[in-house]
Amino acid sequence: MSQRIDPPVSAMAAATGCRVVDLDFVIVGGGILGTAVAAVASQADYRVLVLRMTDRGRPRADTLRNQGWLQSGVLYPMGIFKDEAEYRLLGTMTYFGGREMLARCGMEPSNERAVVRVRDPVRVREIEAKAKLLRLRSENFRRLDSADAQASLGALFERGSAYFLCPDCPFDEAAVLTHFRGEAVKNGAQFLEIDEPVKLLRRGDHIAICWDGITLDSPVTLITAGAGGLELLRQIECAVPAEIRQTPLLVHPNSCGVPVPILVDFERQFSLVKHPCTPADALVIGTKVHQQPVSFIAPEQRRVSKSDAASFRRFLHPHLEQSMQTGRFTAGFEVMPTATAGVTHLEPFVKTFDNVVFASPGRATLALQAAEKAFSATRAIVDARGRRRFEFVARSSRAWCDPIDMHYQPTYQFNDAEV
Repeated sequence: MSQRIDPPVSAMAAATGCRVVDLDFVIVGGGILGTAVAAVASQADYRVLVLRMTDRGRPRADTLRNQGWLQSGVLYPMGIFKDEAEYRLLGTMTYFGGREMLARCGMEPSNERAVVRVRDPVRVREIEAKAKLLRLRSENFRRLDSADAQASLGALFERGSAYFLCPDCPFDEAAVLTHFRGEAVKNGAQFLEIDEPVKLLRRGDHIAICWDGITLDSPVTLITAGAGGLELLRQIECAVPAEIRQTPLLVHPNSCGVPVPILVDFERQFSLVKHPCTPADALVIGTKVHQQPVSFIAPEQRRVSKSDAASFRRFLHPHLEQSMQTGRFTAGFEVMPTATAGVTHLEPFVKTFDNVVFASPGRATLALQAAEKAFSATRAIVDARGRRRFEFVARSSRAWCDPIDMHYQPTYQFNDAEV
């Protein structure tokens, strides 16, 4: 049993060979945001413990179920913003935020570019107007002529459409997680891999975190557990102005002859991202099909219904319909702030409840900015309490140091489709 302990107990724990760790706060959730917060906090000399569900068998972190692309904001719907200034602010933050994150990780953005298909003249003008608002240069955004579009898309090309080259590109989320984890560990952060979800219990002015027969009393707790974070807050009777959306993603183990790294088709209402993995490039395809709101469900219990799968097929280009036969579904969960939250689902969302902080990155592109925002909110609570470190006695839990695999890699064979 681990708990907040007095010095004599600490001495006894050390004498029995247990590892004693001094902590400033605990992070529940080790996706791209949790690892980024650990890196930011540990660099500022804050000692953190990250609790992360194991990904063995299937990815538990919502991050690892992502399509994984570096977004520019040019594809964000204008309708969710109050005005052009708000859109431009978030779009610019998205464009530069993702590149800042990769730079911190010693990575360069891909030179590959997304292709966007539209037919509606109103939407054509809207995309061109958004590119001007974001001040995108011609090397990153331009309308393709028919010959260039056909050469870029091959069998996916459709006459009578307008095609744009956009700066969105895939990025290696697993490499980003690995970097942040390594940076955090180097600076003293602790990562523990656990087999069962944690439970939260309110005890006066602090939260008891329970897992695997261990109880840890943490004066300050940061929750970065994606959709699962809403369930954790429910356990301590905190209500976040957000709900969960389930979105089916179809994973195909090879590129299906798709030449572009990303295709966003506004007319058919699907998107695809091509990721390099062994033995071949994998495609991750999403459509407008989703269910919202839904209750939190553990990853191994999530299912894509037959009706959703049938609807999914209707949005695909005929060239991609074969992927339904040989691909597999994964049911991704997203945190969707409600109108009262004051943010969109595209941007970092941080909410404080006394000594508990809930955080969601919005888009993985903004994980570093979300981490800095979440750490700032958490540090304010820690410092207000006098920054009294507490002790954790590590006994049986495993350190999380496994290679990080994404859901589209051959490591995972599960299929969330109803059969």
